[in-house]
Amino acid sequence: MPQESRLPNVLEYAGTTEGVAFELRRDPMGVLELPGVENVLIGVHVGAPAKLACRRDGKRYSGTAVHGDIDIIPADTPSQWEMHDENDTTLLLSLPQTLLHTIAHESGLDGARMEIRNQFQIRDTELEALCWAMKREMESGYQSGRFYLDGLAVAVASRVVARHNSVAKLTEERSEGLGGRRLKQVLSFIEDQLAEDLSLEQM
Repeated sequence: MPQESRLPNVLEYAGTTEGVAFELRRDPMGVLELPGVENVLIGVHVGAPAKLACRRDGKRYSGTAVHGDIDIIPADTPSQWEMHDENDTTLLLSLPQTLLHTIAHESGLDGARMEIRNQFQIRDTELEALCWAMKREMESGYQSGRFYLDGLAVAVASRVVARHNSVAKLTEERSEGLGGRRLKQVLSFIEDQLAEDLSLEQM
């Protein structure tokens, strides 16, 4: 029996002079249908782990989203989300293609050929840091002013073009730390066991 579709709870919403819109939202358990939109969508998971599944671009994804996981939905890509609990809180950004193409052109890329890649529950430490700065600015009541928020939005768009497009040469982030899959497992375990005294051996 399919789960009931329910509307999200938008906790905060704002926009920039470049046309970037962003919101902090909580999606209830159930099914959410999102039509394709002309902008590129960036979603960053906030808080407790959330079990969910998604269908988009002919593919099905499922997994546990942990704090900092990022979804990138290309323009004109409808999606269906199924939330299995009440933990799905997301910082959602909407990036106009005109801004992305301008950044691509200024970066020496062919904006007409460029496509932003479909990504599900990835890690990108630079993009995540920019989004957390934006979230803190929202929570502070935008104390740093419009120029600061505009700058963060352009920085997010620049990172997406540089790291997540179809025509740029892709480079893997090299680190001596944990890889993406193992990092997700550790983060999920820690968040599920915060009430206990964890040792390094447990992790």
